[in-house]
Amino acid sequence: KMTTRSDKTRGEMLYQAAYEMPSNDDQENGDGWKTIKIPFEDFQLVSGPKMVPDGKPLNTTGGIYQIGLALSKFQISDKTSELPSFRPGYFEVQVREIGLFWNSAAPGGADAKASQDAVNTPDTLSKKESLQKRPMPLKLLLPLARIFVNEQSQRRKSAMRILKKRGLSRFGAICFAVKNRARSQGLVPAVFRALRIAFRDCATAVVAFCLKLILVYPFVAIRRFLRLFSNKPKPANE
Repeated sequence: KMTTRSDKTRGEMLYQAAYEMPSNDDQENGDGWKTIKIPFEDFQLVSGPKMVPDGKPLNTTGGIYQIGLALSKFQISDKTSELPSFRPGYFEVQVREIGLFWNSAAPGGADAKASQDAVNTPDTLSKKESLQKRPMPLKLLLPLARIFVNEQSQRRKSAMRILKKRGLSRFGAICFAVKNRARSQGLVPAVFRALRIAFRDCATAVVAFCLKLILVYPFVAIRRFLRLFSNKPKPANE
């Protein structure tokens, strides 16, 4: 499946479009690579593995904010239906490039492509140039931010919220995760991983509290102190 978003949110709801990988018998481009075209009209609004009923179609007039690839055993439908042809196991997908294409047969397709060709696309900054142009405070704070905000921690928080909505406590959610991992990794590795995650979360919480104690609380105290004196009632004139 190909995934994308039309806004800057990072919730469960996004747009997905299913496609099939070409077989070895399909025609190649002449350089050994095969092209897969997915129209924007094929994208459907989903929440997790389920399609959102009466979901709004993908609107790309404001741009797209994410492109992703996902391997899923579920069909895009309002029910959690598994694909009959899905087979578990290892796989490999090599992607040379991801881009846009125009359908010249569609209304305005050729004009849209000609208009796009006439636009001078500015050169993008390399990763090294982008890092060099960052302000110094951002360079200092980003390493600390990565400790508290990363993709894995955000996924764990999202999964924890979902499990709590289903009636599980935090301890019950941890036991649920250990049970699921034990099926594929074994009980001992699953327990050790849960303990490692719990230890890391506790250490992160301690570091966050220390940073607040050093960087946040003194400024809050100073501001309240100044506000206290600024709001002090003046003596009445006799």
